[in-house]
Amino acid sequence: MTWSDDERIEVRTADGIYTFHHFPGVALMFHHLFGPDTDGAESAWQQWLTGLLA
Repeated sequence: MTWSDDERIEVRTADGIYTFHHFPGVALMFHHLFGPDTDGAESAWQQWLTGLLA
């Protein structure tokens, strides 16, 4: 499921919600994970963002 407006987009998957906010000169990215298998998620998120912004 996807939702968006002029400033943000939100994607919901089976295991989480990923939200991206955009303002002039600023981008914010958040995630909220569901379920018991979230070990390593913070590291994976950081690696993904680092690669995305490199």
